[in-house]
This record gives sequence, structure tokens and C-alpha cells, in this order.
Amino acid sequence: MIRNWVGQTGDDEFFDACDKYGIVVWEDFWLANPVDGPIPDDNDMFLKNSRDFILRIRNHPSIGLYCGRNEGIHHRHQR
Repeated sequence: MIRNWVGQTGDDEFFDACDKYGIVVWEDFWLANPVDGPIPDDNDMFLKNSRDFILRIRNHPSIGLYCGRNEGIHHRHQR
């Protein structure tokens, strides 16, 4: 298994190579640790972006899991 830490690689070639060589991908979304940011202010945009990305890569057999945020503490974004 390889972890695509905070979604740093989004290239089709990466997922194609993982498919070819049997490497399972732990796919993080592009959010870093909560203390490092970012905290998305536009939840609708974040969800649309997530949906588009998942629809693009979901048929790759190498995808083992999706992780919504990198490790760290959870705290609410206050306005």
C-alpha cells in the first residue's frame, strides 16, 4: 500500500501505474492537518470537488480507501 499523502499526486499516470503493478492506494483528500489548514470555507465547493475527483478515479482497482483529511485533531471552524 502507498499513501497518496494529502492527495499530492492526482495524475492518471500514477493511478495507472499502481493498477499495473498491484499497488493499493490510500487516497487522502487535499486537506492537511487541521492545525496547518486549510479549513474549507465553502463546503459545497469542497464536496463538488471531492465528488468530481472520486468519479474520475473510482474505477481504478488500485484504490483501497479514501481518507477525508490527514491525521490530526478535529475542531470546528468558527466564523
